[in-house]
This record gives sequence, structure tokens and C-alpha cells, in this order.
Amino acid sequence: PASATPSRFDAEGVARTTTPVITQTEQKWLTDWKTSIEYNVPHTGNCTLNATVAPSTLFVEPTSAVRVFPHDKLLAEIEDGIYVITVLADWMTRRDTGEFAIASDTAFRVKKGKLTPIKRCMISGNALDFLSKVIACGDQATRKSIGLVNAPSLLLENLEIIGN
Repeated sequence: PASATPSRFDAEGVARTTTPVITQTEQKWLTDWKTSIEYNVPHTGNCTLNATVAPSTLFVEPTSAVRVFPHDKLLAEIEDGIYVITVLADWMTRRDTGEFAIASDTAFRVKKGKLTPIKRCMISGNALDFLSKVIACGDQATRKSIGLVNAPSLLLENLEIIGN
């Protein structure tokens, strides 16, 4: 599979696999030897050097329930919202709960298609809630990699955002 990491094996020497973590019908877990034995599930090749479980690369793909638009049409769908282009490296997350806070200094307020720059903003919430709020996404041409996450542009509703 395509990956941003050069390694085909995890820190335990197990081949990395492509694991759909959340689909429309089920949730699966990323595992190392310890968690695969503890929960009696297959090893997915996701052990890291510091003995935690993490994805080597996380790909976000649209489901059939999500509308897909070219980028310019995606922005036109926004009546009143925030358009975040990049996120800063100083974000935090709790892997055990999925809680996160992500800062951006490249964002715009979108009101009826008009863009106004925002100095800085922060998005916070829960990763599973975040993914459930996706209502549309950009086509493949808008796909970007941010750290270990590879995703198209996403249009979400009802996020917690602070900024000026």
C-alpha cells in the first residue's frame, strides 16, 4: 500500500497491513503483539519504537454517504464557516480517548464564498466525533499529507473552533 513511511515492517518486525479502522458498518483496532493477544484479534503491524500502537500512515477515504466535490465547488458549499489550509506541528492528542486540539495559522473565514484571513485558530474535539461530522470532501486532486495523515479536503459541520 501507499505509505509516507519507508518501513514495510513495524518495530516488532511484523509486516504492516492496510487496516480499515472505521467504516460505515464497523470499527477495528490497530494492534501490536500485546494488544492482539489481549483482545484476541489479528496483529496489524502497528507497533512503534516506544512500544505504543499507532498508524504508520492514516488515509482518510470518503464513504458512499459523503458527497465528493472538486475543491472550488467544495468551498462554494460553505454558507458560513472556517477554511483551514494547514495545521501547526504544536497540536496535541490523547491516544487513549481520541481527544485533540489542533492549531492553524493558515485559515480563512468563509461567508457565502468570500474568504477573510484569520490570524490563528484552534480546532478541538474527539477524533471519532470529528470523522462523524464530515458531510462532504474534495476529490483526489485535493488530497494532502499532514504528518502521518493523508486526506482530501474535508467539509465538516458543528466543530469547536476558537480564533481571531
